[in-house]
Amino acid sequence: MKVSGDLPWQKRNGAPSQMPSITPQAMLDLYGIDASHLQSFIDGRPLVVDEDETLVKLMFRMPRLEPPQWEAWCATEVPWNLLRDEPSKHRADCFILNGRATAVKRVEILKELVPRYEFDHYYRVTLMVDGQTSPVVVNARTIPDAWGDASTLDERVRVQAMFLKAGEPAESGTPLYFAAARIGWFPDRVNEALHVDSSLVWLAQQGFDVALFDDVRGRNVSAISASEGEAFYTLLALFQKLPAAALAKMPAQPLDLPLLLTTPEKAHGEVVETSGTARRVQKISVPEAFQKRLGIDHYYEIDFFIPLDNQAVRLAATKGNENAPTFTEGFPAAFCVVKLPPELEVGENIKTEIKVRGVFFKLWAYQSDYVQSFNENMKQPAPLMIGATAEVIAQQDPIEWGTLMPALALVAIVGGAMITWITVLRLSRNDIAFERKVLRKYTRPQENSGDEFLPPKT
Repeated sequence: MKVSGDLPWQKRNGAPSQMPSITPQAMLDLYGIDASHLQSFIDGRPLVVDEDETLVKLMFRMPRLEPPQWEAWCATEVPWNLLRDEPSKHRADCFILNGRATAVKRVEILKELVPRYEFDHYYRVTLMVDGQTSPVVVNARTIPDAWGDASTLDERVRVQAMFLKAGEPAESGTPLYFAAARIGWFPDRVNEALHVDSSLVWLAQQGFDVALFDDVRGRNVSAISASEGEAFYTLLALFQKLPAAALAKMPAQPLDLPLLLTTPEKAHGEVVETSGTARRVQKISVPEAFQKRLGIDHYYEIDFFIPLDNQAVRLAATKGNENAPTFTEGFPAAFCVVKLPPELEVGENIKTEIKVRGVFFKLWAYQSDYVQSFNENMKQPAPLMIGATAEVIAQQDPIEWGTLMPALALVAIVGGAMITWITVLRLSRNDIAFERKVLRKYTRPQENSGDEFLPPKT
C-alpha cells in the first residue's frame, strides 16, 4: 500500500471538476440535459413512454455525480406540499429521502436507446417515506445486490435523489417521482433471505450504508480499486466517531480463515476478532477529498500474522496440487485502524502480540516473492479488516524470524480462475510422512525472514 496519500488507487474518471456552488441544473446542462429536456416531464400523470429518453439520459449520467456533489445539493427537509402543489418550480431539486423500500421493479429501456447509453435497464423503487402517506417512486440505476429479483420488500433506505415530477392525484395521495444513482440500504433486522446478519444490522445502526459493499464484493483477490474508496473511508470515519459503548456492542465472531480465503464474498461486513503478531505499522494519509467530507485525515495499517495453531493451509487452483505455496505458522493479514494503542508505534521489524476486532473489508492481494516463486502470475492474498484500534497482548523486543517456517500457502492466479480448492491439514508431531513429503518441500529456507510475506513498502 502507498504511504504517501492513500491506497494504490487511480484517480476516478467521471464528472468534470466543479465548483461546490454549481447548481443541479448547471451540472445537467454540462451533460446535455437542459431545461427543455426537463420540460418533457409532464405533471399530473404517471411516467410514460414519451418521457423515457430524458429519464434514460438522466439514468446514464447519475452515476457520474460524485458523493460530494450530492451532499452539497441535497436538502434534508423535503417540502412535500410544494412538490405536490408546485412541482414545476422544484424540478431537478435534490433531497435526502428516508423511508422503507416496499416494492422494486426492473425497467427495461427501449432497445434503440441501449447502444447510445450503454445500459439496458434501471429500477423503479417504491418508498414509504417517513411522515408521508402518499408513495414516493425513485428511479435508480442500481439497487442493493442482495435484493436480487425481489418484487416486494420492507427495508429501511436512505436515498440522495433528484425530483422529477408529481404524478396523477389519487385517494392514496399524489405520487412523487425522483431519480437517483443508487439506493442506500440500512437493514434493521436479521434476514437470511437477504444475507443480513447481526454484523450488518449493527453497521447499519451506526449509520453505515451496507450496500457500499456491493462495490467491494466482486473485487476479492485483487488490488484495491478506486470504486472501493467510498466504502473504505466511510468505515474508517465511522470507527473514528463511535463511542466506546457502541464499540463494546460489536457482535464479533472468531475469524474463520478458510471461509475468508475460499468465499470472502459471503463475509464482507462481518465483525470478526482474532489475535496475531504485528510486524509493521504504517501511518497513511487520507486523500483530501475524503478528509473534507468525512473528517478523517489519516489511519494506520497494521500488518500482522494470524497464527495457524498446528495447521497447514495450502491453497491451490486444483485439488491435489501439492506444488503450491504452503505455510504452517502464520498467515499475513492487514488491520486498518484510526488509533494506535499506546504500546504500539509506527515502525518496521516489530514483533508485538495483538488482539484484533473489526470489520472484514475484503480479501486483497499484493506481490510476494514467495508466492511468485511458484508462479510469476500469482499474488499473495491477505484478509483486510477495519476497526477502531488494536489491543496489545504482549510485546517483545524485535527479533529475526530466521527460524520461522512459512505458515500459509495461497495460490491466487491473477487473470485466471478464482481459487477452487483449499486444504487445511492438521499436523501431528508423529506424522513423519507428511513432514517429509510436504513440509520439507514447501517451507522456506531458514535464512529467509517472515518480513517477505508482508505487503511491499512504497
